[in-house]
Amino acid sequence: TGICTKTLEIHKETVTALAWLPDGTGFISGGLDRTIVHWDNEGNIHDKWDGSGIRITDLAISPDLSRLVSVGLQHVLTNEGLTGREVQISDAAAAVKLSENRMVIYDLMTKQVELSIRLEGDLTGVTVSQDSRFALINHAPNEIYLWDLDAGRLSRKYTGQRQRHHVIRSCFGGFDGNFVASGSEDSNVYIWHRDTGALIETLAGHGEGSVNSVAWNPTNHRILASCSDDHTIRIWEAESRFEGPLLFRNQRSPRTGTGRTAKGRRGSSGTPMV
Repeated sequence: TGICTKTLEIHKETVTALAWLPDGTGFISGGLDRTIVHWDNEGNIHDKWDGSGIRITDLAISPDLSRLVSVGLQHVLTNEGLTGREVQISDAAAAVKLSENRMVIYDLMTKQVELSIRLEGDLTGVTVSQDSRFALINHAPNEIYLWDLDAGRLSRKYTGQRQRHHVIRSCFGGFDGNFVASGSEDSNVYIWHRDTGALIETLAGHGEGSVNSVAWNPTNHRILASCSDDHTIRIWEAESRFEGPLLFRNQRSPRTGTGRTAKGRRGSSGTPMV
């Protein structure tokens, strides 16, 4: 019916991320208030993680329910002469507050931090592979990181797409999640081979503005969708079963929304980063 059945109010600042638990028993929210909340399907609080340390811009849950991966902004105090290095400050007046971007990986069951690492540049999106091994992180400017969650290290970088000012999101896709797709500020969709990092396809077709997000069909691995500031969603279909080059064709969908500028007017400038 489209009726709102419940409104949940617990966060004290903007809520930036939602993720359903893969087993369907509830969902997790995260926000700029540094709070992570685990809800059940009735909208009751199951658990609450205060003081996550970062102003969360996105989060994802691994399909095997072992980890929660979050990205966001952390404020630290440093001495002016020790740029970027965390130190103990006894006199707050002598300290300078700096911001740094972090990826924080939690054990989902214990809520303990497995890994917290500083990353350069803005982090706008995270998704976890179906095998729960890799996390894909959109990073401005102009890079996408592939993190090996088991090894706790950067496995690969993907380049070619454009991201400097807006929120862009990527995804895994194809058979066995062997491909990585991303939107871009240059109006294109980019596709790489996950394991080699080779750029396989650049899909043109959207109008002016950023391609903000992409989503690969979870059951028909030949289908990819993208959405853009040009007010359209486009459906792309591979002409082969990924034997050799990916040959995609697209089919324009009806207009289903509007792009907005940072001031909320209709336009073609994407969603600005926090």
